Amino acid sequence: SLTEQYVLCQLKECTELKQKIEQLKIKIPVKTGASDKVFGSVSTKTIHTELSNKGIKIDKKKIHLEEPISSLGFHNIEINLHKKVTAILKIELTRK
Repeated sequence: SLTEQYVLCQLKECTELKQKIEQLKIKIPVKTGASDKVFGSVSTKTIHTELSNKGIKIDKKKIHLEEPISSLGFHNIEINLHKKVTAILKIELTRK
């Protein structure tokens, strides 16, 4: 059926997008204070902008953050592209 073909097509696109996202390494420079405490935090908005800058256009709502990121180092971000496809984006918060 057309619906099945559409779903398979979506699934294929989402799987390709997942591969693109998982190959990315995104560094986000942040301001830090004493003992490397991050001023402010990194939210889905920042991550969404970074992805857009890399040519990846997704709905911001698909980026899953339990809470904004507020520590230096590496973080894995879940991006729910499809109910069957979740990409893991690796980001690193670095000192500005």
